[in-house]
Amino acid sequence: MDLSFPFLSELLKQLAGILPRILVAIVLLFIGLMIARMIGRFLRNLLAKIGIDRFGERLEKIDVVQNSKMEVKLSVFISKIIYYFLLLMVIMVVTEIINIPTITDLIERLINFIPKLVVGIGVLFIGLILADMLRQTLLTVTTSLAIPSAKLISNGIFYFLLINVFVIALKQVEIDTSFLQNNILIVVAGAVFAFALGYGLASKDLVSNFLTSFYLQDQFQIGDEISIGNVRGQIVAMGRSNMTLYTSQGQVFIPIRKLTQEQVTLHKRNQKLIED
Repeated sequence: MDLSFPFLSELLKQLAGILPRILVAIVLLFIGLMIARMIGRFLRNLLAKIGIDRFGERLEKIDVVQNSKMEVKLSVFISKIIYYFLLLMVIMVVTEIINIPTITDLIERLINFIPKLVVGIGVLFIGLILADMLRQTLLTVTTSLAIPSAKLISNGIFYFLLINVFVIALKQVEIDTSFLQNNILIVVAGAVFAFALGYGLASKDLVSNFLTSFYLQDQFQIGDEISIGNVRGQIVAMGRSNMTLYTSQGQVFIPIRKLTQEQVTLHKRNQKLIED
C-alpha cells in the first residue's frame, strides 16, 4: 500500500500541472467557436447583400449543375469555408496549449490545404461558366450557319473544356493527375477521330450545296423560269442549300447540288414573280 502513495502523489502533481492548461484550452475553444460563428454569419449576410449569389444562380442554369439538382449558394459556401478555417485555427491553438503535437501537426496540414482547395473550387466554377458561355456562342454560330449536329458540336467542345478545367482544378489541390491525363488524351483522340470521320461523311452534302451555290450564283436569279429533270417552275427563292421553284403543283425545293448533277434548261430570264 505504501508503494502506491508515491505513484498517486506523482499523478496528482501531473494533473495539477495540466488542469489549468485544460481549463484555459476549454475557455479558448468556447470563445473561438463563438467568434468563428459570429464572423461566419456576418460574412454570409454581407455576401448575400452584395449579390454574390447571382453567380451561383448562373451556375445552376448550366446543364451539368442543373441535372445534379445542386443548389449553389456562394454566400453560404464562402462563409462556411471561413468558419471552418477559423475553427481549425482555434483547435490548433488549443492542442498546442494542451501539448498534443500530433494533432497540432495534422490540423496545421488541414489549414494549409484549405486555400488550395478554395483555389481549385474557384477554378472549377469560373471554368464551368466560361465553358458554358463558349458552348452557347458556338451553338448560336453553328445554328445560324445551318451546320448539321450544331448541338452535338457545342456540347462536345463544352465537355472537352470541362474535363480540362477539372484536371486543372485537381492540380491546384496538388492531386496527381498524370494517369487521368494520359487516359483522357487517349479517349479524346479516339472521340475526335470518330467525330471528324462521321461529321465529314454527314456534311458532304452540305459542303456540296454550299460550293455549288457559290459558283452558280451568277447563272440563275430569282424570277427565272427553269426546268430541272422533269420539274419546271419559277425560281422564287435561292439559299445556300436549296432552291425553291414555284410550279403548277405548288412549291418544290430542289437541292442546289442537283444543278450540277442534272440538266438544267433556262426558259425565261428574270420574270415577274408569280403570286400565290
